[in-house]
Amino acid sequence: MHSRDGSILMAVLGLIRLTRPQNCLAASGFVFLGAFLNDISPSIQVLIASVVVTSILAGCNIYNDCADIEIDRINKPYRPLPRGVVSKQTADYTAYGLIAFGVITSLLLKFPFSVVALICSGLGILYSLHFKNTVLVGNIVVSALSAITILYGGLLEENAIEILIISVIIFIFMLAREILKLIEDYEGDRGKKVKTLATIYGQRAALRLSLMFFAAYMIASIIPFWTLSLSIWYLIITIGAINLNLMVICAQLWRSLTPKTVRVALRMTKGDFYIWSLALLVGKIFGH
Repeated sequence: MHSRDGSILMAVLGLIRLTRPQNCLAASGFVFLGAFLNDISPSIQVLIASVVVTSILAGCNIYNDCADIEIDRINKPYRPLPRGVVSKQTADYTAYGLIAFGVITSLLLKFPFSVVALICSGLGILYSLHFKNTVLVGNIVVSALSAITILYGGLLEENAIEILIISVIIFIFMLAREILKLIEDYEGDRGKKVKTLATIYGQRAALRLSLMFFAAYMIASIIPFWTLSLSIWYLIITIGAINLNLMVICAQLWRSLTPKTVRVALRMTKGDFYIWSLALLVGKIFGH
């Protein structure tokens, strides 16, 4: 009896891990951040938008792991599905349930938001089925879906070009990281004959493009200081704590492109992204 209870608990924890809760929490936070940057007060609509984004993202994350189970046996054998902690059937049903819940909940918002929820759900599934095995298309889709989160909260009441600019900056940053992930997944993708920028044109070519997008982000990240009338703290944090760190990361990758340096870079750039969101929040609070 205890063994069965333990297996159920492990399966539940495995499913939670498959959702990538830290990413879901970040996406939910960006819905609220988008609303805050557009001077939208916290409301039930913002909360609903956050639930929609979180649910669809969690479902798509699980679905992606189901589609990637064979590749993860090589790249990430510690994940719940390759380890057998969660059955593929259970994961599939959970993914469909979460995505359906997100789309249905979006009906409580304005019609365009329901359409966006449905389109994003479709793109998330298509990414796992088809777009991943392409050169850059899949990476662009994932980056675009990440960028939409802040728009989903920021445009609840009215259009704002300022929020669109933030969304574009997020897209650029995420695309740089997505391309870098292709290098991290190179061995597994090559073993399963998955077509990516790294497997077709080489890891160095992928690195060059990733660094180009990181450079574009560093330039674009200055723009919100003026468009959103943020405080000087935004520039101090963005330039001093993020962009300088990114320069060091990029230089290290250029000097030594190894699985270890890529993993470290991905970890550090994720941290940079969270710090940048904090810079936006601080800049808005103390803005003029």
